[in-house]
Amino acid sequence: MTDVISLLPLLDGWRYDPMELAGVVCLTKREIVRVTQEKGWCLWVLATIDNPNAIMTIIADKYSKADVTAFELNAAGLDEPNASGFWVGAYNILPGVYNVFYTPLYPQAYKNSIILAIEPPAGETVIILGYAHLLIRIDDQAAFEKSLRRVLGK
Repeated sequence: MTDVISLLPLLDGWRYDPMELAGVVCLTKREIVRVTQEKGWCLWVLATIDNPNAIMTIIADKYSKADVTAFELNAAGLDEPNASGFWVGAYNILPGVYNVFYTPLYPQAYKNSIILAIEPPAGETVIILGYAHLLIRIDDQAAFEKSLRRVLGK
């Protein structure tokens, strides 16, 4: 069976929705980087931070929630792409640069919303040196469904 992601080039009513933070951002409290209120998929997320204990959170539809830190990922040996989706690509104590990736085996679907957030540990700060993600948004549900029926022959 073919999944919908494989069919996207043939379908209407959707678009890529990339985001990249420009510059350096210093956080003293939880910062929601992105909230979307439509249907779609999260393809990947990358955060380059200076604090290995900063918490990266992904919440899809309020039911699927994951909180990870670079320290936890490194301690677990998750230093390359894997089925969980989370991994640490760089864990450099000096000069204090940590890359946390979310690259799920299958794109993370969301029906109503997705929240992407970064939070410093209590009483600390985190500097976001870089952040980017790529979502796929369904902008026109009717056009999407109509083209899907056309492609599937229904």
